[in-house]
Amino acid sequence: MTPAQSEGVLLKRLTKAELNPDALDLWEGWRVFKAFCAQEVEGVYDAASFQSGRFEVEEGGERICASIIRQFSERDGDRDEGVRRVVMAFEYSPESAVDASAEVWTHDFESFAEFASVVEGLGQFQSLLNRQPLRTEVYSEEL
Repeated sequence: MTPAQSEGVLLKRLTKAELNPDALDLWEGWRVFKAFCAQEVEGVYDAASFQSGRFEVEEGGERICASIIRQFSERDGDRDEGVRRVVMAFEYSPESAVDASAEVWTHDFESFAEFASVVEGLGQFQSLLNRQPLRTEVYSEEL
């Protein structure tokens, strides 16, 4: 898979799992995303992230937004330059007993399994599992 093919590959995986990208369940989307991250990508460094927080959105005011991201980068001297990322985005109503802010990246852990375990244990992730998103979207963008 190349970075340009990543969105299509993720969408095919979601379809195969009988999931609608416009109406995702966080846990089921996460399960598919973890399998997607195991698929090798050609010629770039890649990292995954879970991010969440409270944000103002154009339609409806404040929302809790969570994103599951796979980001592809190329080496430029001594730093990484982003090439593309594919995102599973979730929007929720703002009611939450847990602080919504979190950002966890695979490069902060020894293995993907450790990263996944930490994400699954986050209060922010746990608090969203039994909530119905107002909106979900899968997209990719060049960086």
